[in-house]
Amino acid sequence: MDLHLKYSRRSNQSPKLDGYADADYVNDKDNHKSISGFCYFLFNDSSPVSYSSKKQSLVTLSIMEAETTVMMKATKEGL
Repeated sequence: MDLHLKYSRRSNQSPKLDGYADADYVNDKDNHKSISGFCYFLFNDSSPVSYSSKKQSLVTLSIMEAETTVMMKATKEGL
């Protein structure tokens, strides 16, 4: 009951979408899949309006490929 999400803005604050994304290359040694995630905020000091943290559906061959995969998904969500 004491936990809540905070969605507020100051009267002079206009919305600005900020997004963050990252991938953890080959976190799962059994199937060699990476974990990726992203998070979007609409106002400073507010709760996220969109987020995801999942095991990637494909096996990437490098950290660059893992990061590119999460950036494509995060960009799609941001648009």
